Amino acid sequence: MNFRETLGEALQAIGTNKSRSFLLLIGLVIGVASVVTVVSVGDGASEVIGELLGGFNSRSLLIQPNWRAVTESEGRFDWEELTQKDMDDLNGLSDLLRGVTPQIEMEMNLTAGSRREKARIMGTLPLFLELNELTLREGRNLNRLDNTNKRKAAVMGYDLAENLFPGGSAVGEWVTVEGVGPIQIVGVLNRTEEGFTSRIADFDTTHNNTLFVPPATVERLGGSSYIYFLQAEVLDEELIPEASRKIRAVLNYNHGKYGGKWEKYVVTEMAALLKSIDKVTAVLTLFISLIAGISLVVAGVGVMNIMLVTVKERTREIGTRKALGAAPYEILNQIMLEALILCGSGGAAGALLSSLAVFIISRVTGWPGVINGRMVVISLVLSLLTGLIFAMIPATRAADMDPVEALRYE
Repeated sequence: MNFRETLGEALQAIGTNKSRSFLLLIGLVIGVASVVTVVSVGDGASEVIGELLGGFNSRSLLIQPNWRAVTESEGRFDWEELTQKDMDDLNGLSDLLRGVTPQIEMEMNLTAGSRREKARIMGTLPLFLELNELTLREGRNLNRLDNTNKRKAAVMGYDLAENLFPGGSAVGEWVTVEGVGPIQIVGVLNRTEEGFTSRIADFDTTHNNTLFVPPATVERLGGSSYIYFLQAEVLDEELIPEASRKIRAVLNYNHGKYGGKWEKYVVTEMAALLKSIDKVTAVLTLFISLIAGISLVVAGVGVMNIMLVTVKERTREIGTRKALGAAPYEILNQIMLEALILCGSGGAAGALLSSLAVFIISRVTGWPGVINGRMVVISLVLSLLTGLIFAMIPATRAADMDPVEALRYE
């Protein structure tokens, strides 16, 4: 019997027992769908974490006061702000750093004619816009002369420009910062799509409603010029340890240490932090996937039981075929092929069901759904392996049947 004939016999046998075949499929569909859905939701969690970290990447360093030392000192130590001199000295490490940039934030009302909008004002340098991949729609970016001369110049987010200057260009126009005075718009950013975090919380990760000004200008706008932290970008990941060491050395020289012992600033290496987050997410996803994968084992036991019943019911048929000259391997191949067809179909249906589940979860909750193609393939392979492993006993039992005894079976 060739493969085509064996396949035809297998499909006929499956079609003869539709309800039994359907019951066999259910367990596999649920098992595969559970595993793929869990992993896909886990990948979505990684995207959310990436969104929360904003412009930080594996080459980023976060420089901030040593809050732990201040807290544990019980009032003996107080934090010191980072200064313009610190930024200038750190930007001098051009052999290691692409640059450093501060982030000074406050919320204020802006008016343009009769229009009024509440905006987040951020004092920062041009590098921040580059690191966050914020591009200009029109006009120019901030520059170092704007900061040096404390110019009242600003780059405006897309939505803010559209609301204050509908139908016209904001570049060259002046807006009034409530209670402070006018500031000129020198550039407008392209619109950034809203992410999951922005949709579920009162936290704008898009910067569409942000007004960017030079850090030195913040004080002129009535805000605090205190620099709580700096973001630095290393030229290459391999330079991170050396860059971190030199940054601490510069800050220790400029500010000294608490009690001559504890450093006043800490440097967080985002590459290590991102790896730790990825590792935790991966472990949690794997753990939950293993729990979901138990359903595949349960489905495998169901495959074996149903195939054993099927073989039992077809005892006389198998005896007849053997009496007519069918070889044991032909019987074994047919039973195994039936199991593979059913398990493969169940795996494919489970993958489709998981895609639907992830789509629904994404639409209802706004949580980013990422279908993990690698996991779909692995689940399909596991489904086929389930068929091979758990159908082996029924198939071997059918192949080893004595034709005489089989023909006597009632």
